[in-house]
Amino acid sequence: MKATCPHCSTDIEMLGAGELEREYGLSMHQLQYLRDRGRLPKPWLSFSNRNVYERGAMENFFSTQAREKVQSTVQRVRDLPARERAEALKMLRELDELD
Repeated sequence: MKATCPHCSTDIEMLGAGELEREYGLSMHQLQYLRDRGRLPKPWLSFSNRNVYERGAMENFFSTQAREKVQSTVQRVRDLPARERAEALKMLRELDELD
């Protein structure tokens, strides 16, 4: 869905719960969990029974989440003893070759 900014007349692409589930696999339960913990960006519009989010804000949110997961994984690999770290790196290279 789209909205138009009243100040600059720019189209703003919006996402509701249905789009978030279809496009990002974020269920209503997960949305509620993240919202209750203050992890989601603030809704662009908030109604009594639903929230609507700006697509750019949600894309930034998902990008940040992915980057944090990767950083955490890299740190865990770095913290492994040398032999286990070498094995983990070998497995990661094999994954890369599958693509």
